Formats: sequence, C-alpha cells, structure tokens
Amino acid sequence: MDDPTPVKPAPSDTSLPARSGTSVPAPSVPAPSGGERRRLDVAPGTRYIAPAVAAPLARGVSARGIGIAALVAAVGSAVFFILGQLDLGAGLLAVAAFTGWMTSVALVDLDGGAGLRPGPRRIAMAAALAGGAILAAILLDWAWAIAQGGVLGPLAYIGERYGPAALLDVAIAGFLAGLHAR
Repeated sequence: MDDPTPVKPAPSDTSLPARSGTSVPAPSVPAPSGGERRRLDVAPGTRYIAPAVAAPLARGVSARGIGIAALVAAVGSAVFFILGQLDLGAGLLAVAAFTGWMTSVALVDLDGGAGLRPGPRRIAMAAALAGGAILAAILLDWAWAIAQGGVLGPLAYIGERYGPAALLDVAIAGFLAGLHAR
C-alpha cells in the first residue's frame, strides 16, 4: 500500500521541486540563530500561481451610467416643474444650476464615469442631459397650462411666463454640467 503522507526532502537537499518536474535551486538563507524564526522570501503557494497577463481595459459607454445621470436629470426636472408652479423666479435659476451640477456628478463620478473619457463628448452629454431636463420642465409647465385652459403657444407662453430667465435657466444648467464634466 502507498502511504498518503508526502515525502519530506532530506536536510542536505538544496533544491525545491518545481511545477514542471524540474528542480529549482533554493535561495541561500543563513541558518537562524537562537530563537529567531526564518522568514521565507516568497509565500509557499506562489509557485502554483500562473503569471498574470495584463489585459487592456476595454470599456465602452455604459448605458447604466448614462441612465443614472438621466434619472438624476429627470428628478431635477420634476423639482424645477414643481417649484415653477410656485413662481419662484430667481430660485428656479438655483434649481437649474443644482440640476446641471448633479447631473454631471452622476454622469462623471457614479458607475465609473459611464465609460466616457474626459473631453468634448462627455461635456456635450452632460450639458445635453442637464439643459434638456430644464427645457423639458419648462415645456411641461406649458403643457400644464394648456391642460388648465391656456391658449398660448409654447414660445409665447415661455416668453410671457419666464421671459429671458427661461433661456438663462437652460444655459446655466448646461454650462455647469459641462464645467464639471470636462
């Protein structure tokens, strides 16, 4: 019968078995003196680890990252619409700025940056999401007015209701989103 216990090398053996069956000379380590413990140069299991192959990081645009940013923009749009019903005026500019900034934070910092590298493409994506969210809120406000019996067209309503602040709201949201995304 074979004994299942491994055979220990003799103390005079200065080679270690390698994975392929050949011997590798053991590093020369001075004998420990006194009560010192000998430390190994490498962990015993490292001979069984295959060398790591550095694979390039191939990443594409993440739909999840863009979806998270779109969700943040939609929440900002809803807040802008609700507060727009209260006719806050300059307060809506602050909401637009915050929406732009947070949309860009979601696009750049969450989920690994949505796979977009810094540059014009990421800036355009952030600005379009943020500016589009504010524009959607303004158009939703117009649609709400039409549902309540309003008769003005979208441009006439936006000009009458918001004036030049509408353009400024969309521009500041897009600008701050692009500023953070660069």
